Amino acid sequence: MRANLVGGADPALRYGLAITLEDLVGLISDLQSRKETIEQGKLLAREFGQRLTTERIADTKRVAAEFEVLAGNALGFQRRVKLGVLGTSSLVNTFQWALVEEGYPKDFAHEIGNQLAVKLAAD
Repeated sequence: MRANLVGGADPALRYGLAITLEDLVGLISDLQSRKETIEQGKLLAREFGQRLTTERIADTKRVAAEFEVLAGNALGFQRRVKLGVLGTSSLVNTFQWALVEEGYPKDFAHEIGNQLAVKLAAD
């Protein structure tokens, strides 16, 4: 959703409730692909865990390299299923909690999740 800064004739637009067609398509896509999004978040965490074990998270160069692989995979999924804001948030949140379940520290999972959210939002 984006706020309309110019007061239009339509009261909904005047109060910043303008919804673009792209927003609506993203929301519908998010609702339809909820189960697939959760499965993908868990898969991303498993694959990340296979490439970067918990013992290697102190190696910042390795973490950065693996993050780029992760971000590419997540971005590909986001584009393929046309995730909107809610779907992207669900993907990142599922990924974060799956990392914790895989044995990663919560702080690490939270930081990687935040970076992933920023990367996906920038696209």
